[in-house]
Amino acid sequence: MKFNFKKISAIGASVLLTGMTMGGAFAVAPSDNAFDAVVYGASADASDLTQANSISSWLGLTSTSSSGTLSGDGDTYKIERPSTKFQIGNGIVDVRSTAITDDNMPFLLKDGTFVDNDNDEFGYTQKIELHNNSLALWDDNSYKADTPTLGFKIGSSTNVLNYTFDFSKNPNWLDLSSSDINFMGKTYYILSTNAGTNTSLTLLDSSETTLLAQGETVTVGGKVISVEYIGSNAVKLNVDGEITKSLAESDTYHLLSGEYVGIKEILYNAVQGSINKVEFSVGEGKLTLTHGQNVELNDDGIDGLSVEIGGQGSATITDIKLVWTTSDTEFITPDSEITMPGFGSVKLSYTGVTYPAEETIEVKNSGKTNIVLESFPLKDSTEDIEILEWDSTNHWFDLVGKDSDEKLLSSNATNVTFNALGSDRHKWFVVSWSDGSDAESYLMRASNFEISSAVEKCDFEYRKDGKWEKVKEDAILGDTFTLGNVEINVGSINNTYDTVEFARGNANMRFDVLYSKEGMKVFLPWTDANNVSINNATTYANDSVACAVKGATGNREIMSYITYNHSVNFDNEVGTCAQPTVSIVFSEEDKSDNIGEGANITVVLADRSGNQDEVDVRSVTISGAGYYHATTGLEIGSTDVLRNFVYSALGTEILNDIGPDQDTVKLIYHGSEVAADVYVTSEDVSAITTTGSMVFKDSETTSWNDKNVIIVGGTCINTAAATALGIASGTCGADFTSATGVNANEYMIKTVADKFTTDKIAMVVAGYEKADTVAGVTKLVNEGTDVEATAGKEYRGRTGVTGSLAFEEVA
Repeated sequence: MKFNFKKISAIGASVLLTGMTMGGAFAVAPSDNAFDAVVYGASADASDLTQANSISSWLGLTSTSSSGTLSGDGDTYKIERPSTKFQIGNGIVDVRSTAITDDNMPFLLKDGTFVDNDNDEFGYTQKIELHNNSLALWDDNSYKADTPTLGFKIGSSTNVLNYTFDFSKNPNWLDLSSSDINFMGKTYYILSTNAGTNTSLTLLDSSETTLLAQGETVTVGGKVISVEYIGSNAVKLNVDGEITKSLAESDTYHLLSGEYVGIKEILYNAVQGSINKVEFSVGEGKLTLTHGQNVELNDDGIDGLSVEIGGQGSATITDIKLVWTTSDTEFITPDSEITMPGFGSVKLSYTGVTYPAEETIEVKNSGKTNIVLESFPLKDSTEDIEILEWDSTNHWFDLVGKDSDEKLLSSNATNVTFNALGSDRHKWFVVSWSDGSDAESYLMRASNFEISSAVEKCDFEYRKDGKWEKVKEDAILGDTFTLGNVEINVGSINNTYDTVEFARGNANMRFDVLYSKEGMKVFLPWTDANNVSINNATTYANDSVACAVKGATGNREIMSYITYNHSVNFDNEVGTCAQPTVSIVFSEEDKSDNIGEGANITVVLADRSGNQDEVDVRSVTISGAGYYHATTGLEIGSTDVLRNFVYSALGTEILNDIGPDQDTVKLIYHGSEVAADVYVTSEDVSAITTTGSMVFKDSETTSWNDKNVIIVGGTCINTAAATALGIASGTCGADFTSATGVNANEYMIKTVADKFTTDKIAMVVAGYEKADTVAGVTKLVNEGTDVEATAGKEYRGRTGVTGSLAFEEVA
């Protein structure tokens, strides 16, 4: 069965798409489309993003994002202060500890004057005091099944807020009835008080109040009303043909349509010829406020809203407090807000978190025995940085880098030696600079060693936009050169062995630290030339100390940092940790953008559980004085990916894949202080989510891995394509041809199933080169060719054929 990419009849599509999961055929068309996301490589240039947007626009894909804004003309108060943003993990009172008043919400909590039935005036104020409910990560099936959600989960019987109406001068209970009172922006009519005990008030929503003369007819709220009977102390009304019972002043009558009629005043004159009148109110309901009990709406108690009345049992009343407590678990998320029951005047909303930036740092295996920082975002380039090799025979990490021919020169020394020749040579070295406020890192190498006129020389290069670029040509002993804020003093050069010594030119430089483009500090492992003797069961506090991993006497040690109050136990061998592990510490900035002064994320690398021949991420922990966090990650669906957040100013998100293969972790770093958008609003303000793109980076896995996706770009620059095709990430050129059969001037369109989520498919549109991918997308969007989007189906296009884009089915 084939589906036309461009058009499917409405009847045909609805029939054909029924029940088609489990790798069934899907239509790739603007209508009745089964694909719901497009994925491009984060490390690709702008071309792939352009092509991804082209497919998304063609398919009409949009999303409801996890952030949004507010809509409406009522009062809105955002819970934050100039110096205190609402951070992930904060409780509301952590940010706003004082009451919200008319300074913050001038309509909902307006100060005013109450006039009693003796026409005496009493000033009053209103305020809201919030409870310390926290913004956290949670998973609750009663909200969404198997969906770790960042929001507010408020358990049952938990205080939400207290609202207080406070008289500045206290009126008498006896003078309250037949008066209007304003609660939270709404006017209510006080029908009565329980004279004698002075513990209760009965209110009527008085949004529709009318003075009606006998013999007249009036329309109120769409209802035709007239006076059926009126006497000196009682009246009957005809409401749309329904005759009320005899009602005295302050009495109410519940209409069959649900509204209440309340009698405010009967203006009766027995003199013949006089016009008798009645003042009444039609409202949505009657509210009874009794001290120590739940508010009653239309004589039914409201769970979760109780009353405390100051001056109850006394001659005067001082204040009225409404205590809002949850009667069941409540959720506040971008698509779920909560409203005070009964009164309905005030709401709590959360529209998401504003992230100032976003970059992804992934720690994962490369093959069975290597650890790589994949697509690491440097200042001038994005690079896969191999940091460790695992010795599957001795079951320890034996070098820093990929292998003995591609080592990473990382050192805590002030001067180092780069070796570019032989079987034990360096691929590149790390050089970083930071003054505590700004930071930058570079991957560099020395190359082109030569001797000229008895002077030995070499070039220094650095990675820029994925390529090597010279920063210093023909460097000789004694030279100094700069790259950004980095300053390098060149030492001796050996043309025979292709080695060069060099030293840092200022104290702000390091050879064993990486800084991401947005400022994440990474403590790299390094190789120490000497043995390290560490006492058994030593505790280190508030400092960076070395933990030796490879410990046989006479061997070089792989060193790593342990920071911030970690207690580390060592066995009795010289310089050997209790287990053959290396800890890589990632350190956030703090809220003031001080580099490395925030929370710490420690990624422990070790042999894979149950398989000592393979290496992976053993654990991920969060630490740092003053920081707290979710204790464990929460699984996203059935993906084996655990989602977590650092509860800190920068709120790094952690995605720990603990699936059947080697474990990995992604850190999504935000570069500066994040701010949750949490609001108290009046009822006529609503949270609305924004409609956004369904185009995602391959690194944004949790946003698209549970969808049917179209993947743009090949395995060289798109990790999603690599996973879908079962090919190593970074496979390019001739290796890409060997793995896929796609040659120069060709592209592929291939559909696979179950690569990211069971019962979901992925279609890969990838060319040998960038121009070939463009041709594939053009074919997909514009040519209208019949293509069967079924798992296992593959099509091949050739861009080098004169006159057309040749296209054929190959599988």
